[in-house]
Amino acid sequence: MLMCCKKMAFGGASSGKYATCISKDEYRELMNYALERKVKLEGFKKFSGSIELIKESIDDIVEIAQDFPKILSERKSVVLRFDEHISERDFATTNRHLISINGNIFNNREYLECEYQMMADMGTFVKETSYRSVIKHELGHVVANIYGFNPMYIAMEVLDTKTGNDVLGYVMNNLSLYAAEYEDGREFISECFSAYYGGVDNLFAKEYVNKCKDLAKEVM
Repeated sequence: MLMCCKKMAFGGASSGKYATCISKDEYRELMNYALERKVKLEGFKKFSGSIELIKESIDDIVEIAQDFPKILSERKSVVLRFDEHISERDFATTNRHLISINGNIFNNREYLECEYQMMADMGTFVKETSYRSVIKHELGHVVANIYGFNPMYIAMEVLDTKTGNDVLGYVMNNLSLYAAEYEDGREFISECFSAYYGGVDNLFAKEYVNKCKDLAKEVM
């Protein structure tokens, strides 16, 4: 899950909610783009934003699947769902292999970019990442779910510590505030994916994701 600012003015996104849905040709183009890359889409007939934005998300899924192939090869491979009923506080949510994006935000690319950038600049999310890290973040959850990773255990190994509180303090100061949102460390892997696949030079994220890659090879 990746949450928006609690005090955001949601009117900025709602303008996309009542816009005209994408045309049949655009819908067909988008679905074919996803099909060719083995990515499953749901609910996009109601989408009214830029299909290029969703193509970017598909490309990000394919990129990460090169390192974690099970997310596109299993019977329950990753699904990207357009959902207008997600809480206004969430950019997106993940349930096992299903990533639901907030339709009221993704319908408006400019609003998505602005809202995410504000929170990255504050350090809530990894600094120097962009709106594209919303999907990269959620893919961290998908990878953890499909491969059965324990995000806290991996972090303890990377930092060579047995104390969860030490890890929480470290990621809060060296990754992002949101990485330490939950005591069980569930957001570690997601914010590391956000940084690593977002091209941010963060040593902890690099070592964490590389550890995940090694573990993934063991369960192929």
